Parts: sequence; C-alpha cells; structure tokens
Amino acid sequence: MRRGVRATAWLLALVTPLGPGGCATELVRVSVEPAALEAAGELARLEGDVTCQVEDDFKDEFDSGHPGFTYAPFRAAFDAQTLSRLKAALRGVFAVASSPGDPSDAADAPCEARLRLTSVSHPTITTGARVAVFASACLLVGIPFCFIWTDREPDLADRYRLEVGVRGEAVTAVYEVLARGTVRAQTPGPDDAMQDLVAHRAALRDEAVRALVSRFRADTAAQARLRAQLTRDLPTDPGPFLVAEERHPQRARWRTRRLISWTNSALTGWAAEARTAELREALTRLQTCSVDLSHQAQLLVDQAEACVARGAEAEARAARELALACRERVEALRPVLEAAREELEARAR
Repeated sequence: MRRGVRATAWLLALVTPLGPGGCATELVRVSVEPAALEAAGELARLEGDVTCQVEDDFKDEFDSGHPGFTYAPFRAAFDAQTLSRLKAALRGVFAVASSPGDPSDAADAPCEARLRLTSVSHPTITTGARVAVFASACLLVGIPFCFIWTDREPDLADRYRLEVGVRGEAVTAVYEVLARGTVRAQTPGPDDAMQDLVAHRAALRDEAVRALVSRFRADTAAQARLRAQLTRDLPTDPGPFLVAEERHPQRARWRTRRLISWTNSALTGWAAEARTAELREALTRLQTCSVDLSHQAQLLVDQAEACVARGAEAEARAARELALACRERVEALRPVLEAAREELEARAR
C-alpha cells in the first residue's frame, strides 16, 4: 500500500512544481515517556519565588548534508522560548510569579527550577540519489525544481530532566521524561526542512514541559518538603542552622539571619530545657559546623584569588561573597556554642 502511494506521488510530481503533498515537514507521531500525571484537585501554591534555568547540550547541529544550514542561530531563541514555557507552566504552583536571573535580597528563600535538555538523536534529512534523479525528471518537462523527500522517517528524541528545590539546598524533587517524535519530510528546500525540524523539536519540548510540571503538581510529598524548607517559623533547637557547607550566599545569609532571631528569642530556654545528652551532641555539632564553615571560607578565598589571576572577576566576586557568608555564620554560632558549653559546665558542678 505504501509503495503504491509513493508511485502515485511520483507521477503527480511530474505535473506540478509543488511535488507530492505540499512543501513542509510533518511531525507525524509524538510520545512522552512516561506520560503526564494529572494533579488531583486544586493545588495550594507554594510560598516562594522561583528562579528558572535552562541548560542544554545541543552542541551538534542537525545534519542536512547541506553546509548552508546551521543550527546555531536557532539555539538562543529555542532556549529563550524554553525558559518562557517553563516559567509559565510553574506559575500557579508558586505564590510569587517566576522571574529570570538572581532574586533580590528581599526574596529570602527562593525556589529554583532547573530544566536540563539532552539531545538523544541527531536527525538527518537526506535523499541519496533521489535528488539528482528527480531533478533530471523535472528538467525534462521544463520544471527546474528539486524536491526533497526522505528515504526514511527520522526521529527526534530529547531527554528532559526537571529539578526543583530551594536555592542553596539539595534538590528536593527530580522528574525525567523522554520526548520522541517521528518526522516525515516533504519540502522543496533542505534549509526549509531543517528549520521545520527546529519547530518540531519545540513542539516536543512543550509536550515534555507540560508532562514534567504536571508530575510536580501531582507530587504532594515534594511540595511538603519544599514548604518545610521555606517556612519562616523558628525551630525549637539549633539543628536546622548547623549546615556544614553552604552553596549559595543568599541562602546562607537567610539562614544566618534566622539563627540570630532564634538566638535572641529561644536560646536561653532551649539550653535550660534540653537534656544533658542533647546538649553534648549539639555542642559537638556546633564545633564541627564552625570548623567546616571556616575551612570552606578559606578554600573560597583561595578560589577567588585564582579567579582573579585568570581574569574571571565575576567568579572571584561570587566566591568572596560566599566566603563572607560562611564567616558570618561562624560568628553567629559562637553565642549558641558558648551557651551550650556553659550550661553543661553548670550541670557538672
């Protein structure tokens, strides 16, 4: 049946310059694995801003066999559109509208959504000897026209990974899907065919982003973990502040400010009411955390000096900022450490 259809198309191509079926590429099959999950009921929005990032590894261009086409001009636009789609999909999940770039100091604990795109296939549009044969046939009837029709149907396949969490913390939730599309190319020009492939990849991306965000919206456990990290309520003990390694200066300063508030409002009561074994454990953790943060601060200072030496001023500034945040935490931990030590000494007398 398929051979008969193509034979008919060849006959039609001899009497029309448009060739069989028009002049475009068509995305004939699309699948997203695993399929999207539908969220049950209304989703309570998270109280946090979200910063979205998109990373892709599309280093290889689509291969058309024609040096005139390059993928590079389309990549920046594709990444910008992907970021826009992700931000739009996550609105309604977070209480504050998502915004690009680093959040301001007013946003104490912003969430971060990172979308990683990995190209699995590198589709090729070729016709082998058919181009020359068909061009000759067209010239015989006075139609100087070359029609591109693939000998096979190439596949688009991209892997999408969505990571959601609080900046400066370990990733809270990770979701992955594999988006596949089969392309049938019918076009009078190879560059048009390749541009259509870019558009088809965008269609796959939209399906993948919808599926990923749907899975996040249905994951109530992940949302609960995020709310716990974003809560502004002060804890009953200093445990949440004993983070031995900071990754983001803004998150580090936010934790230090909360530690200062906890010290002024709850330190005395905690030291008096905690059991002796709990105080000893807390003292050990306090000392270890202070040493680790001091060590990280020194390594960051060395890193900043190395960045300056090679002219990377922005990286040096970021390293110095994080080093300063680590040292501020060490200073903020001193009153807690002294209170725990004094309480233990008083109980030993």
